[in-house]
Amino acid sequence: MKKKCCLSFGKCSKKLWLLILASFITNIALFLALYFFTMNTTEFDSLNILSYLFFQNLCQSFMFIPHLISKKMNASRRNSPISKNIEQSNSSSIFNESSNSITFTLQEKLYFIFFIFLKLFTEIFLITYLFFVFENRTLTYELTFSFQFELICLFLLSKLFYNNQYYKHQYIVITIVTIFEIYWCFLNYLNKGAGYFFLTVHCNIIHSFLRSTIISYIKGLMEYKYISPYKICFIFGLLDLIIVTIVYIIASFFPCEGYLCLEEYNGKKYFGHILSIFDMNIFKRLLFFTLKSILLVLNYVIINEFSVCHYFLPIKINQLFENSLWYISFGFAIDDVFFKLIIASIFVIFGLSIFCILLFLEIIEINCCKINYNTKKNIEKRAVTDLEFDDLNFDNNTEDSFNDNNVINDE
Repeated sequence: MKKKCCLSFGKCSKKLWLLILASFITNIALFLALYFFTMNTTEFDSLNILSYLFFQNLCQSFMFIPHLISKKMNASRRNSPISKNIEQSNSSSIFNESSNSITFTLQEKLYFIFFIFLKLFTEIFLITYLFFVFENRTLTYELTFSFQFELICLFLLSKLFYNNQYYKHQYIVITIVTIFEIYWCFLNYLNKGAGYFFLTVHCNIIHSFLRSTIISYIKGLMEYKYISPYKICFIFGLLDLIIVTIVYIIASFFPCEGYLCLEEYNGKKYFGHILSIFDMNIFKRLLFFTLKSILLVLNYVIINEFSVCHYFLPIKINQLFENSLWYISFGFAIDDVFFKLIIASIFVIFGLSIFCILLFLEIIEINCCKINYNTKKNIEKRAVTDLEFDDLNFDNNTEDSFNDNNVINDE
């Protein structure tokens, strides 16, 4: 009998890797745009809460364009002769459900409104963290910063909301990844003091929980209400854009001199002035935030096609890429050996985290100590084996009964 290798590949969809590749390419485009457009300039160094929220939600609302394209393509598909025959033969087709049966109860409408505000609050929480805790106001951090504990939050919320069943190998992996995330925070923030470290960890946990809650709700909208990822992105973006624009217009009437009053218009400072948007290199900002919105939609597509936990894989791959760029830009210029060891350990953590996520998603399997016993692949194999065994028993019982009847007839 051939000995099984310790590591093997499980089930992996080609579509998943294509989506991850698209996410990675978009992330590279975002970084290249940031590098070339912000090189040798300080015009983007000032982080402003309202301008960030305005451009982010405006560009998310642009996702109505791929939504219309997708809708037109689906309509063409439905109108084709083959699709019409399939639809007639299957009255419960998803096309029928998605086009005719989307209804919201009053409670569901209230939930929807709540999550509109929760998304906006989560975005404000991120900027506030960058502004007051992280103390970095550059556009690069505005667009690329991400928190760490989303996988554990998605894991817990998917069990709570959707009763997803997980097994021993996934519990082991989620524990290891969580330890890695805490250690990553330890390496990055402990040199600023224990108080700063614990504050950062708490902010990470809060923001990760909020984002994961929104992601879990969006997964429900796509799975049970058949709303496309593009439509969800532009509806949430458009409604939050309306709220932000109203606040922006109100703030435009009140000059101020406080710590948050960074927008300058006609020689006066404001918390936000709606007309100052046109002095902010609007086309560059539209490019940056549109690329970020495309990344968001790609994540939604991954969630829709697979699971909420699959969405964490491209995030980790993009984080590894971002840290690699940072090290190439700054790490080689620093001669401190201890610093380079810390950087190397961060890369090891990201690499192991990606490996663990692949184990969690059962893209890679460990074939020892029965760790892979309850993977989907092996559960399906056992189900097929049991079915074949039941069929064999049925055939044997049928043959025995036939033989018994023959004996009785001969007598």
